[in-house]
Amino acid sequence: MKNLFALVRCDCFERGQVAPTSLAPRIRVNEEDGDLTLGRPPGGGEITQEEYDAVRAWRLTACPHPDMELIHTAVGNWDECDALRDALLICADEISCRAADDLLARPHGDGLVLMERSSRYGPVGRFATLLDELPDDGTAWGGTPPALARRMLDDLKAFERHGHFGVKFVLRDADSGEVLWTTLYGEAVWNALTPAAERWWAVRPEDGTVPALPPALACLDSRRPARDTHLLASHGQALHLGVAQQGFVVEDAQQRLLFSSHAFTQTPLPGGEAVLWEDTASGQRFECARCIGPRPARALRLRADAEYQSAADHGAVTMPLRRLCTAALSTNHPIEWYQEPRS
Repeated sequence: MKNLFALVRCDCFERGQVAPTSLAPRIRVNEEDGDLTLGRPPGGGEITQEEYDAVRAWRLTACPHPDMELIHTAVGNWDECDALRDALLICADEISCRAADDLLARPHGDGLVLMERSSRYGPVGRFATLLDELPDDGTAWGGTPPALARRMLDDLKAFERHGHFGVKFVLRDADSGEVLWTTLYGEAVWNALTPAAERWWAVRPEDGTVPALPPALACLDSRRPARDTHLLASHGQALHLGVAQQGFVVEDAQQRLLFSSHAFTQTPLPGGEAVLWEDTASGQRFECARCIGPRPARALRLRADAEYQSAADHGAVTMPLRRLCTAALSTNHPIEWYQEPRS
């Protein structure tokens, strides 16, 4: 899976703290992207490939920052970025609903609910800049100027203060409590899956019922299939695995239900990677060619729970975003986004 990368150039060139080069009089800042560029030689001649190579080699060691980049980092894969975007929309909706409730609680019930306008999503209760500037799979190019980086940083801080929201699904060892993986709405983050394993979803709140989706999450859900499923080949059979009212479910290619459980055991079978799943309550069994988590040496009791999300669940993306925004503010240079790291 491809990752989103970003960088911020250092300001050593502007401060004159770079190694000397004979091409220095022709090196300037490109007004469009804020990067360094080599101008034509005096008299209007063409720039030679040797000169391009010389500038490239000079940049690598011109200052204490490799390639004159203060920070160059992976921001996250696209699933993680999409999950953060979903979380921001959920929080923004909760903020606007909370503001509306506060107005209704006033003696006259009048006033305005202040909304921000996102170029992608229209009026939102908060986080419009972060929603607009965080690239998606089709817009992973271009830059974010320092002024917008400051507003992105403000959005990140507000998001981290928001508290709990939305829903996440965790699958854990019922005995140790260890979380085998966490599925945020819109993406899956694996903690201890075998490399060949596919995605798995399950939900079991404490009272045994699937909770109602918050309004914002329900709105997001209406734009997706009724069940987010992924394909797995097992013993020559195509299987679909996902989350439904029954909890963790397995269906065949014709969407016939083969297995469902909120709590089950996983027992390794002799010879190979196959395991047996057995529902704790009903005794229903299903043999699958792939196991959940590392192949266990003994039977493993698994339990699926629904829990609230928090900003900490999205730290894999928000932490590098914080560093990028801080670097942009300290150098007054834009954040440059890339789908692949620059060579």
